[in-house]
Amino acid sequence: MAVLEKSPIDDRLYKYFELPNKMKCLAISDPTTDISAAAVNVEVGNISDPPEYQGLAHFLEHMLFMGTEKYPGENHYKSFISKHAGYNNASTSQESTRYYFSVSSQNLYEALDIFSQFFIQPLLGEDAVSREMKAVDAEHKKNLKNDIRRYFRLLRMASKPGHPFGLFGTGCFETLNKPDIYTEVKRFYQEKYSSNLMSVAVLGKEPIEILEKWIEDCFSNIPNKELIPDKLEEQPFDETTNGFLTKIISVKNKKEIKFVWQFPGLSQYYLSKPGKYLTHLIGHEGKNSLLSALTNEELASSLVTEISFDLSSFSLFVITITLTDKGFAHYDRVVELVHEHIEILKEKGIQKWVFDELRFMDIANFNNKSEKSPADEVIELSRNLHKYPPEKIISGPCIREEWNPELIRSLLDLMRPSNLQIYFLCQKFDKTNMAEESFYGTFYSRERFSDELLAKMISPRRNSNKEVILDLPVPNDFIPTLFHIEEPQDLKLVPNLLLDDEKNTVWHMFDNSFKADKIIAELMIYCGDCAVHLNPFFHVLAQLWNDMFYHKFRETDYLAKCAGLKLSFDFTYYGLKINLNGYSQRFANFFETVISALSSFEITENDCSIFDIYYIKKKSALESLALSPEPIDEAFNMFKDLVSVNGYFSHQEKLEVLRNVTFQDILWFSKKWLKNVRFEWLILGCINAESALNMAQAVASIFESKRNIQYISKEDYPINEIVTIPSVSTDKSLSNLVYSKHIEDKTNKNSAVVAIWQIGTEDPKAFAGMHIILKFLKEPCFTTLRTKEQLGYIVSANHRRIRGNLYLSIDIQSSVSCCAHVTERISCFIDAMRQKVLEITDEEYEKIKNSAKNAWARKDVALIGKFDRFMTEVVRRSYQFTKKEDIEQVMHSYTKEEFQNLFERIFYKNSARVDLELISENLREEQEVLEKQCEKMKIQSPNYFKRSNAIIYNSR
Repeated sequence: MAVLEKSPIDDRLYKYFELPNKMKCLAISDPTTDISAAAVNVEVGNISDPPEYQGLAHFLEHMLFMGTEKYPGENHYKSFISKHAGYNNASTSQESTRYYFSVSSQNLYEALDIFSQFFIQPLLGEDAVSREMKAVDAEHKKNLKNDIRRYFRLLRMASKPGHPFGLFGTGCFETLNKPDIYTEVKRFYQEKYSSNLMSVAVLGKEPIEILEKWIEDCFSNIPNKELIPDKLEEQPFDETTNGFLTKIISVKNKKEIKFVWQFPGLSQYYLSKPGKYLTHLIGHEGKNSLLSALTNEELASSLVTEISFDLSSFSLFVITITLTDKGFAHYDRVVELVHEHIEILKEKGIQKWVFDELRFMDIANFNNKSEKSPADEVIELSRNLHKYPPEKIISGPCIREEWNPELIRSLLDLMRPSNLQIYFLCQKFDKTNMAEESFYGTFYSRERFSDELLAKMISPRRNSNKEVILDLPVPNDFIPTLFHIEEPQDLKLVPNLLLDDEKNTVWHMFDNSFKADKIIAELMIYCGDCAVHLNPFFHVLAQLWNDMFYHKFRETDYLAKCAGLKLSFDFTYYGLKINLNGYSQRFANFFETVISALSSFEITENDCSIFDIYYIKKKSALESLALSPEPIDEAFNMFKDLVSVNGYFSHQEKLEVLRNVTFQDILWFSKKWLKNVRFEWLILGCINAESALNMAQAVASIFESKRNIQYISKEDYPINEIVTIPSVSTDKSLSNLVYSKHIEDKTNKNSAVVAIWQIGTEDPKAFAGMHIILKFLKEPCFTTLRTKEQLGYIVSANHRRIRGNLYLSIDIQSSVSCCAHVTERISCFIDAMRQKVLEITDEEYEKIKNSAKNAWARKDVALIGKFDRFMTEVVRRSYQFTKKEDIEQVMHSYTKEEFQNLFERIFYKNSARVDLELISENLREEQEVLEKQCEKMKIQSPNYFKRSNAIIYNSR
């Protein structure tokens, strides 16, 4: 029996085995888990689609959810999972399809039995074909404005004629609406799905022997047809397809260039991981890096490297560079610098010390590896069952073991112009004489590299700048040499207040319960300068200041990130938020390094060009968000704009003030900013109270020594206010208050509705009732409004928390139904559920309540989960660190009558509802007709709404 290599802090037990039908299996026993999970990976993906039925593998993925011979109800599986604190999903990629779920641990066996029937006797009912075809089409339309999808489509189109990689894998109504599609999807299932192409990973609280027996019981009857998986035998690109520059008109206001080299499939080289060596060196952001050279010449603002599409016959090495205006105008210089860097790496040779640094951090990260959620764990491991030998299923993706410089050198040799494609994305390209891609409507042109561009690739001129050179990175001094988990003297369950004086509030909790040598700390610097939470002009200036600081600090931060110290540095309504997550040895020193750089940072006259770069980047981002937003996200942003009195500004507001910002403004702001401050901390992990206090006090001392500051009191903290939604008493669910906007992008075919009900403030009783109602609504909402009524691809019931207030919402994004029709169907759905609330039995109610309670009470699987819960309380200044346990206790005793009464109050007796509508141009006429047929109170502007309604909550 194979012994799986696992992290020394991983207490889970694992067993690999194969069933008689040759299905690969992994049982994972975790006696402490309250949520179980399972995933099946099938070695069949969209490269197996027949050319005349593109998207068929994806379509089959949808159809398998529609009932089985043993459990024929279309929503039986989804309903069972939902009622038992779980969720489910699936995804189709090029060479595989994954199906997965999580569920309350006590319900794992029954869930496995239902789930396994997908692969034994699915119904594939003809009556579901039309609906699921529309669901696939809605999924495609949801992505029509996604620039990544559009780029991927053009990349795949560049394949050699007839190569399967060139197929349109998502599918849509056009590719699937064929007279014999029902016959074809059944044939595809019979000819492509076989147990010998499947793997399953199951995580439960039961002993390994029981989990193994359950897997045998449920999955042994999947037929083994001894099929050979469809794998790509040939690479998709050759000399006839490489050597092209493709220009793409993007949806977002971006300027981006992508370099794409074709490599062999790299999964087979998992012991040496040669691709990761190259992504590390070329994607490095420290001293001597390609990004530093590009930013020094003001050509780019960011650079990312990745291995994309790592498939059986090929993978792609991709460099993505975000260009400045200068970089866009002189993209040939960007191309030249990229190739200069590659030439230097070839000249320097493959470096053992670089490999050793990377291997050391691989081992450190693996030995301190945090648990993933049960669902994430089984999704990854089910895939790994096909990619690695049994003993490497866990460790295979994590640790490079073999030093293979020849293999790395062979990949570096492939980074030549004849093996390269370049993709150039910009919204401003002239589409005259461009072709239009048929599925996404993307305008593009494709042309051979010019002789001038080829010359710059083949013989790049060397950078003469002595300040910024292209070279290997410097050795990383942040890499830890010692890992130690200190034993606590007095283990606490909630943070303890270490200090609360005129400078600092310090909350601390020693926690080694996850056995990793990790600390997470967040410093909130409350700032009393410039009223950034009240004025969008100063708000935007603070964001630009933040960007310009990070520009100066990036090289240092990148080295720390490579050493496992992950810094998050953000501007927020109260000032600055600095979060650090990493290993303990260098933790305090690096935090002090960050504060030293921050407190001494000043913007000077010499920074005008840096300001220009980030001004244009901010302007482009805001224009994309304001003019071409993701509809469902923007609809919720409309709600925040409607009820937030201060501390929140819409993309449009920020864009309008940004247009008036000058460099002189940021110079002025830099002299005023961070002069009146106070520090508040939350520190968790393997750090004792004395060390935590020393770090906090050292930070304050550094700030005082480098910046002329005054301390503000807690009473001077910014105050955020929120307004009530007017309530009405009604016999039927009504949409009587509407705030609507039209999408400015006339080509966007997706409308969005967020129907939202205000519940009240965040007391445990309201929280408990809200979660029980949400659990009651969630699965029927999806089944009714998406599966049956096909209103859109995105359909969900959700809870919202804004500034200490609770809300329930139903969110729908649709390309087929106008907002007015969607809101009317939401109202009908609520009315139908009202009757079920009235008729609910004690047994049905207890199942729903227990499911909600189990979902809420899930244990934290990593330190970050616990930290995020406590941090929410610190930010809101409520400090209710036992809120999770308090709400669980209230749920336990929450009665059916209380549930029924709360449902009535929220939706009928005291219904505080508002509908947010984002209307697309293609549904405008239908919207206007329906608006005339119903009486609704329209909100003309958020400012008027705020003036007309009472402020109900102050959040300091």
